[in-house]
Amino acid sequence: MSETARGNRSSSHLGGWWREIGVLGVALIISLIAAWLVWAPGGGTGYGMAPAAVDVPAVSISYVDPVPRLPTPDAGVLSRLLGLPPMFEEYERTLHRESGPFTIAPPRPRDGVIRYTVQEGDTVFSIAERFGLSPDSIFWANREELQHDVHMLRVGVELNILPVDGVYHTVVGSQTVQEIADMYGVDPYDIIDSEFNDLQDASPDTELEDGMRVVVPGGVSDYADWTWNPVVHVSSSSAPAPSTSGEAGEAPPPPPPNTINFAPGEPGNCGPIPFGRSGTGAFQLPVDSYRITQGFYPWHPGVDLAGEEGMPVRAADNGVVIYAGWSTWGYGNFIVLSHTPAWTSYYAHLSAIYVGCGQQVSAGQVIGAMGTTGRSSGPHLHFELRFNNVPVNPFDYLPL
Repeated sequence: MSETARGNRSSSHLGGWWREIGVLGVALIISLIAAWLVWAPGGGTGYGMAPAAVDVPAVSISYVDPVPRLPTPDAGVLSRLLGLPPMFEEYERTLHRESGPFTIAPPRPRDGVIRYTVQEGDTVFSIAERFGLSPDSIFWANREELQHDVHMLRVGVELNILPVDGVYHTVVGSQTVQEIADMYGVDPYDIIDSEFNDLQDASPDTELEDGMRVVVPGGVSDYADWTWNPVVHVSSSSAPAPSTSGEAGEAPPPPPPNTINFAPGEPGNCGPIPFGRSGTGAFQLPVDSYRITQGFYPWHPGVDLAGEEGMPVRAADNGVVIYAGWSTWGYGNFIVLSHTPAWTSYYAHLSAIYVGCGQQVSAGQVIGAMGTTGRSSGPHLHFELRFNNVPVNPFDYLPL
């Protein structure tokens, strides 16, 4: 390329740059003038002079919000809403409630006999309710464990709990299925076909081994001899004098007439005491407050009234003390009152005794304090009424 061409080309480039610079400069000057015209005093064109007023018709514009708006809540409502716990916390509390000490588990079928250890406060009734059985079945399944005495129920005793109501029989010697069925008033095949006995190959004439335990579904046992019947010597004015024998020596003198001697030989025996004659026959509750933990049954000849230890125990009617002291039968500290020649009342498991032998007491008088002495699983009063030494249901005579 020649020097002349190279010079022309360079000049051409320089000319293009100057032209661009010029254009930019002119644009900048025009922008500055426009800005001055807008922002100058007067607010418009005409070098600061206000433009002529122009009438513009009013136009109503309605705006439609494409997003719906929620109403503004009242301040009080909002405050209460903010004070509520979060929903997930309430849901969590519903799913994870704390179990109380007396939570009752839902009933589940048992596939055999289980063992249960008596806890403090248990009674035959409460245990029966817990396992969905009758109180009779609890007792009939544990005759050996309770020694045929419901008052042997105490903390730590292990009981048999049947899967169904009935009897838990212990084979003695050689007994057939038929003989066992006859004892409890059931069909022998109720025993043979029971899933709780391994007797599928047996027949009514099958002899069972000595000591074998058998579930008798629906069986009913005998109540006889299961109630404490203390010896009571009654002497009336018409009673004949006892006979004497020379070989046996002189007989003891006869007791005074019209006296009662309750449970001779027991620690709390008072000896012959004149009958109570001041009883009205209108019995009153022996405690001020209570809850019934065990009712009257042939094998439980009274009622159990639970309460606080030390609670006052009151005489159910006017009477005289014919027994005051310890009972070896399981009643613990024990008081017996004679109200009339026929009526007596029993107060068992006391923590304290406030009366003595032969003392006259009035209805409602405090004679002792509630406790849990003897064969007892918790503080309560075992209360009995007897007519001619035969137990009767106290609730038939007390104002409830």
